[in-house]
Amino acid sequence: MVLASLLALSGLVLKAMESTFRQSRDTSLLTLEYQSGLQARGGLDIAVALLSRTEAEELAPREQGWAGTWEDRGLRVTIVPCSARLNLNILSAAEEYRERAEQAVLSIFEDQRLTRSEMDHLLFWMGALELDGQESHGLDLVYQEKNLEYSPPQRELSRPEELLLVPGFFDMDKEWVRKFFTVWGEAEKIDINFASEKVVLALLPELEPYWGRIESLRRDSGITHPNQLLDTGMDIGLYNRVLPFISFEPRYFEVLVEVREGAWYEKHRYILEQESMDPDSPPEVLVRDVLEKKQL
Repeated sequence: MVLASLLALSGLVLKAMESTFRQSRDTSLLTLEYQSGLQARGGLDIAVALLSRTEAEELAPREQGWAGTWEDRGLRVTIVPCSARLNLNILSAAEEYRERAEQAVLSIFEDQRLTRSEMDHLLFWMGALELDGQESHGLDLVYQEKNLEYSPPQRELSRPEELLLVPGFFDMDKEWVRKFFTVWGEAEKIDINFASEKVVLALLPELEPYWGRIESLRRDSGITHPNQLLDTGMDIGLYNRVLPFISFEPRYFEVLVEVREGAWYEKHRYILEQESMDPDSPPEVLVRDVLEKKQL
């Protein structure tokens, strides 16, 4: 009986110790999460300060203080113009841009083997394409089979990750989507200084013969005036054709704030708008997203 009592008592003690340990761990993680939230707010303040000091009309892009990544003791702040990515909402733009927009999206998704049918699903989701009753019912069946209660909102996308709700895009990597696509800013324009070669040539494939010289200008001094494109050797007809799709002065910025606080990690996304008429005024925060929270 004494042995049985000791065994029962030891079990209770172990359970109590386990409960205490769990509560202590949970409290510790909550503290780290709270501290990370404060760090993220500090990262946003840093981004706002960097953007507020930028005089876009006087500084070449390579000299702008906000460009790139700022790091310090577990905090990383990355600022990128939204127009460095292809805006998915270009698919809902005016009819004269539609074919170019679809080809641009298909080009970026080339290594993902995007089909024409899946592109139609995306256009239908955004309200840029009408499907007959049978086809739209087929989409409903796709959602039912996966126990998903989605229905196309028939509007422009509010987040690039919304792409993953569309049939054919379910299994795509979120980070890959964020790397190449955005939904903020002027839908038809890309930033000639910061967009990757893949993004620029997806939307403007006719620039491929001039890309080496464009990249040299980007690297050496930045392209701050449209006429600099003529220095690459392109003719005036091509220049006039591509100019409506090119941005030279960022206005919308994506700010990624990554925080590592002990055994806790968070990634926050902020979308800021900088008033082009007054580049020294504080930018406005348009969007706040928490992209990731996890224990390391």
